[in-house]
Amino acid sequence: MLPVEVIILDRPNPNGFYVDGGILQDSYKSGVGQLPIPVVYGMTWGELAQMINGEGWLESGKNSCNLTVIPCKNYSHSKKSYLIRRPSPNIRDMRAVYLYASICFFENTLISVGRGTDFPFEVYGSPYLENVEGFNFSFTPQSTSGAQNPQFENEKCYRDVIGLIN
Repeated sequence: MLPVEVIILDRPNPNGFYVDGGILQDSYKSGVGQLPIPVVYGMTWGELAQMINGEGWLESGKNSCNLTVIPCKNYSHSKKSYLIRRPSPNIRDMRAVYLYASICFFENTLISVGRGTDFPFEVYGSPYLENVEGFNFSFTPQSTSGAQNPQFENEKCYRDVIGLIN
């Protein structure tokens, strides 16, 4: 069987200027994470595809697709990029892009990450923190077009003011 032909029109990675986070262990693979790479992997999609193909992470093994990457013109990892278009209704600006890599880990817990507010992925909180001393900042998630039925919808969520992003 001939290898599959894959052509990638590369694009900048808004977090392409740094690498951070632990390496995903095989036992934790899921629909959210499949590769043994850090959460912030610092590569463009084309570079990541070359690594996946070259390391043999595809089911059919090393170099199992005939990969062509059309690189980004004038791209440098030292340049910070900006959003031309939202990658998600809940990632609205570069602050959310930078914070997403750490705050997304709260998504499957009893902590809201601000979906259904004016600042998704820029805040976290929970109704269960209501009576905790110092946890006096609050927000109330509402159903929106980008966050239908958000966690703790119509419930006041609390968090501490220390470290709150302004």
